[in-house]
Amino acid sequence: MRITRNRRRHKAFLAVTMALLGMAALLAAGCAAMRSDSGPKEVYRAEIKPLNQDQSRSNVGGTALFEVYESELVVTVSLTGAPPNMTHMQHLHGFTQDEDAECPDQSADRNNDGAIDLLEIEATMGRTLIPLHDQPAHLAIQGAYPRADANGSLSYSQRIPLGQLKNALKAKHGLTEFDLEDMAITIHGVDAATPLPPSVKSLPGVRPQDSLPIACGELEEVD
Repeated sequence: MRITRNRRRHKAFLAVTMALLGMAALLAAGCAAMRSDSGPKEVYRAEIKPLNQDQSRSNVGGTALFEVYESELVVTVSLTGAPPNMTHMQHLHGFTQDEDAECPDQSADRNNDGAIDLLEIEATMGRTLIPLHDQPAHLAIQGAYPRADANGSLSYSQRIPLGQLKNALKAKHGLTEFDLEDMAITIHGVDAATPLPPSVKSLPGVRPQDSLPIACGELEEVD
């Protein structure tokens, strides 16, 4: 009887031990999978440099970081030297075909009015694709854009659902390939009292002062 009981206890002990070992193996595998998915698949960076300095009277500079994860795009923008105490629109520009967006030089000022306006940058940068505000995946130009403080510093951080963003880009622009390295970021906006030539163009319902490009950066993949 005692031998039988001991054997039963031994079998029960072995069963519990094997179950615990199995659970430990599953947990270890899960943790390993989480570790493998925790980092971004791709990282892109843009060095932001000033445009239209005669109009902005500023020296805007900074960086934009784009981290592509399995299911989201994380965007971080840090600027200094922006026109202070005001909201600045910021967008990703690009082409719908396989063409790189490039920041314009002064030759983009086709009408020679001294300012490179929103429509003139499209020749080298393409159209506005992604607004960088509080709801980028909606692709609507209207939204809550970041505001520069009294010192001209601006910070922006947003997590964007990647699947939703890709679907919206395909539906609105016919974009089937999502390649950030083909895109460039623009920062917009000068003080509302800034005098601009009447030839400076903007979007319907948007003041030229609000849409005037003041900085630009081309996205490059980080190794």
